[in-house]
Amino acid sequence: MLKKFITPIATLAILASSHAMAANLRYDKQLVQDAVSLAQQAKFRMPGTMLLRQSQQKLEFARQDITDLRPSPIKRQLATVLDDAIDALDARYANKFRQIQIVESSGTQALRLINRLMDNKADVREDLKEVIQMVNNAQEAVQDDNMMRAVRLLQNAIDELNDYQGDRQLNNAIREARQIIQTLTDRRAPHREKMRAMMQGRQTIIDLIRTSRTFEEGGRGGRIELGQTRAFATRYFSTEVVMVGVRSGDYDTLLLTAEDADIRIQDVEIEFGNGGVQRVRGGFVGENQTLSIDLRGFQERHIRRVKITASSMESRNGGRGGPGGPGHGGPGRGGRDDRRDDRRNEGGYFVLSGK
Repeated sequence: MLKKFITPIATLAILASSHAMAANLRYDKQLVQDAVSLAQQAKFRMPGTMLLRQSQQKLEFARQDITDLRPSPIKRQLATVLDDAIDALDARYANKFRQIQIVESSGTQALRLINRLMDNKADVREDLKEVIQMVNNAQEAVQDDNMMRAVRLLQNAIDELNDYQGDRQLNNAIREARQIIQTLTDRRAPHREKMRAMMQGRQTIIDLIRTSRTFEEGGRGGRIELGQTRAFATRYFSTEVVMVGVRSGDYDTLLLTAEDADIRIQDVEIEFGNGGVQRVRGGFVGENQTLSIDLRGFQERHIRRVKITASSMESRNGGRGGPGGPGHGGPGRGGRDDRRDDRRNEGGYFVLSGK
């Protein structure tokens, strides 16, 4: 009877922990935004010491909150960024404007990392990589005939994987790890058998983790596809507009991935829901490569539309015509316009994503 309640209770505990972490991160994000805002206000106040002190206190609160969360590579990086800003504000006889510059720079980095943590998927993949490292360390422990350490490492790996019980591949990895532990703790099993079980099981666990849905989603780092352009013309610049819409969410980074050909950019214009505009001029993106554009500002950014003026280089694979294919110009157009459309259909196009 008790077993019926174990899984629901464990699931509720995981969900509660996830919601608590999301609430903490939203609070930390607001703290960092407030700290940056206070530091910027200090530019226009003389001496501005009180504002900088308040900014430092906000950052210290956020730093302490991050310390209380379960450690991970991204959280450690975030803690380091916050420490840099706190140390700059804590320095005596420092140049005020240099302090503000460091707070602004660190604030931008911290908000980007917090957004990644709020998305959670990028952090998940880093956690799974740490599990793989635990399994590799367990094999080294078996080679050194240190079975207790190997069992402890495998049990830690199981504890980490238990957070993702909805993924069948990771459940299979847990079962494989338990079978290895059973062999390692069997006093009658010879060392050769334990070594063989560890080596074979290690590779099976790693393959299961790397091919799992959770690991694959984490590899995309929370990237959300926003749309794509038509094919850009070759030999001359043309303009394409992608309507995103403010309801799609707010983003920290805009990603442009070139498909079918290399693309030369003349201008990228990003229009936000609040009416603000950010422009990026010039650039070159190779085929299958991605241009990352950090969206300015410390407030949430809802993208309304993206306008790109660019031209395609000669396609190296013959060109597939981009997402629109032949005939984008519609019927009733001939002569020079048709020839221009033919050149357009040989070019590359951009796939837009947000993070």
